[in-house]
Amino acid sequence: MKRVPTEELVTLLVRDLEPTRRIPRLRAQWAALVGVGGLVILLVVAYRGLRPDALALLLSGEAFTLVAAGLLAAALGACAAALAFARPDRDRLAQGGLLCGAGGLALAAGIAALGFAEAPSAAGSAQALHAALACSVSGILFAVPLSILAAFLMSTGAPRRLGMTAAVAALGATAFGALAVHFTCPSLSVWHWITAHALAPVFGAVLLAAPLRVLTLRWERGR
Repeated sequence: MKRVPTEELVTLLVRDLEPTRRIPRLRAQWAALVGVGGLVILLVVAYRGLRPDALALLLSGEAFTLVAAGLLAAALGACAAALAFARPDRDRLAQGGLLCGAGGLALAAGIAALGFAEAPSAAGSAQALHAALACSVSGILFAVPLSILAAFLMSTGAPRRLGMTAAVAALGATAFGALAVHFTCPSLSVWHWITAHALAPVFGAVLLAAPLRVLTLRWERGR
């Protein structure tokens, strides 16, 4: 029997395999995503105008500060989790980022509601609902460009659970948009900050998950 050289055996084994591509570093992608998120906040603040008492409210350590901290935690944690979910060996980091993001937002909103919110007597009025809807929609719309960037970055990895990954990315992106709205909205209502600002990332995750999943899948297949 003729002996086949090792080099030829290796060539025969790998000739039908598809070429692999290098997955970019998670840290660099996260920094890019957070940097663009910060730019979105700056542009929105420049466009809408920073509320005059924003700094005083942030330094107060009360409900406004809690909601802002929760949105920031959601933005940073969920963006890290979405990029980690798009990698095969980063499940622990993904779970930690999601816990930090979603858990931090829920904890901050809960403490603000229990510790600083008055009885929600006027929270259900037509005017209050209209104002809450306007802020929530604005936060989601401001997050669309960042969501598209998140979908592109996820497509460069190897996402397996695309539906959940897209929802987490939408949560993080909308948290940036909601944080920008939080800094510019003139409302003094704690319930408005909670329902319109702190809950906006949840609505964004629901509304943007499907489009982001389709976009990520299309870009991934095109590589």
